[in-house]
Amino acid sequence: MCRLVIIDDNPEDRILILRELSREFPNLQVEEIIDTEGLNQALSTSNFDLVITDYQLRWNDGLSVLKDVKSRYSDCPVIMFTDSGNQEIAVEAMKTGLDDYIIKSPKHYIRLSVAVRAALERVEFKRKTERLEMRLQTLLNRLNVGVFRSTSDGYLLEGNAAFLRLLAVSSLQEAQTLDLQELVWQADVELQGSVSEREVQLRRADGSSLWVLLNQTISTTEAEPVLEGLIEDISDRKRAEETLQRANEELERRVAERTQELRQANEQLLKEIREREQAQEVLRESEERYRQLVELSPDAIFIQCDEQFVFINSATVKLYGATNREDLLGKSVFDVVHPDYQELVKEQIRELREGQLIELREQKAVRFDGTVIDVEVAAAPFTYQEKPAAQVVIRDISDRKKAEAELRKALETERELSSLKSRIITTISHEYRTPLTTILSSAELLESYGDNLKQERKLIHLRRIQNSSKHLADLVSDVLFIGQADADRLRFNPAPLNLEQFCQELVEEIRSASQNQRRVSASTEAPDNQASLERAMPGELITFTSRGNCTNTCLDERLIRQSLTNLLSNAIKYSPQESTVRFALECKESVAVLSIQDEGIGIPAEDLPKLFESFHRASNVGTIPGTGLGLAIVKKCLDLHGGQITVESVVGVGTTFIVTLPLNSFVSNPDAFGDVAHD
Repeated sequence: MCRLVIIDDNPEDRILILRELSREFPNLQVEEIIDTEGLNQALSTSNFDLVITDYQLRWNDGLSVLKDVKSRYSDCPVIMFTDSGNQEIAVEAMKTGLDDYIIKSPKHYIRLSVAVRAALERVEFKRKTERLEMRLQTLLNRLNVGVFRSTSDGYLLEGNAAFLRLLAVSSLQEAQTLDLQELVWQADVELQGSVSEREVQLRRADGSSLWVLLNQTISTTEAEPVLEGLIEDISDRKRAEETLQRANEELERRVAERTQELRQANEQLLKEIREREQAQEVLRESEERYRQLVELSPDAIFIQCDEQFVFINSATVKLYGATNREDLLGKSVFDVVHPDYQELVKEQIRELREGQLIELREQKAVRFDGTVIDVEVAAAPFTYQEKPAAQVVIRDISDRKKAEAELRKALETERELSSLKSRIITTISHEYRTPLTTILSSAELLESYGDNLKQERKLIHLRRIQNSSKHLADLVSDVLFIGQADADRLRFNPAPLNLEQFCQELVEEIRSASQNQRRVSASTEAPDNQASLERAMPGELITFTSRGNCTNTCLDERLIRQSLTNLLSNAIKYSPQESTVRFALECKESVAVLSIQDEGIGIPAEDLPKLFESFHRASNVGTIPGTGLGLAIVKKCLDLHGGQITVESVVGVGTTFIVTLPLNSFVSNPDAFGDVAHD
């Protein structure tokens, strides 16, 4: 419904205006104003979309009416329809905010409807643009990563809510009063196209400080170079690193202390043995004390002579998992030595026979049940019943080795998480920059030159904004999808599906979307050249063929759509415009085989092993945009179905992806329900 206010004290003119506008606007709602009281009442209710006023009124003039309307409702369009004005009045009215000026004559009545529709469309377009900018700002404010823009000398231009929280300020004006020199681009870095990443200790407005990861680049798309950056709070990671460092130092200290204690105990034990050899009587007393000491020791201690166990303590029985002492006494010491350490032990026995001490060393031993354990071994030469022997002390360090392995694994996991965060931030910042710049430039053009642009050019800029917004939304969806997949929270809902009809409809959707995109691109590059537009719109973008009965399947339509859309979109994106993507479906026995073949740039052989990893992109993609998430999403969707995907590619010739899916996911992949969520 269109609501108009017509201000004209000539009833005949009002009738002519209503008759002309009713033809264009069937649901027209009009309020006619013929005096000052009626105008004031209409302006107080504000229940109208547009105002049409005469210039010469018995009780006022059109210029005063225009100023009154604009002072209250600056966005409300006003059209002056008069035969009593002149060029000077028209110019002054336009400066005041008049949307159109039409001469009241029979040949100009037809132009009135066009002017009304154009004015209403301009208002609606402006409102849509404002809502789009508001949604974009809301998206930026919801990010936990701080986003900012500043001049190259450090003057802050913009910052989202997360950025203000990191600075501990409540407004952009307050943030602009801070000294943010640490966020300024390093002078020794080349400006255009460079990306800097570094860790910075950020000083906040409340006097506190925190560690942040700073990613920044210089944008030269505007009149002056502008610094664009992202900052992420890494204080927790820094504290974790410090805690881990302290734990490592404490562990090393304890190991050193225990090693020193063991070395001192061994030295004392050897000293006692040498003293017992000096006197037989003292030997018997010392032997008893020795037996008691050894028996109470938590470490395994035994004496070997002629490479056999001749004495063992209870800790030795426990260490090797024996039932009693007789299981070991008289047996070869090599029975419990790991095969990889047999030669080392033989060399140690030779050194002991030569009177050398065996310092604490790590080895592997084999228990009676076949379990391999990590041990620390120290030994000293010994005389047993007048024969050369050796006293051996062994400590089970399996728990310590396990703890060290877990610590190394934790460190590796932390490094991987840090690397993943960096890649996510780098990818998002890179992928966000182009669409954000496109949205901003198109919006600025529409704002500054909207009145002078043709309708076709306005629609082109509007589509640019829409396409860029969709690209940002798709990027967020891909990142969230990968996050859900890594957390095993993807929903898997197989249901009956006519796969052949589904593929046909999907091909038509992608054809339409791709052709619209190319039409916009061609119109932008050569808007007045129809031949160029036709060359950018090939008749057959995707061909589809089907064989076999593919109408009765049970698959998750949402996941299959995401997989095939990514594969077909990639085939189109990495292929020349004049080429054709061949999509084939064949159902046989209990599986469906889908192949997507393109004539694009191909994939280098060295990139194939990592093709389905998140954020990995082939080395030959050049400037073609992308995040490296598409094929990772495809692989995860197919895994849930129990499906497989293979790829054949020749650089410069093309690529073929072959997807094999069970026709019934309930039967073919029953284990898929164990680790995923279901509606």
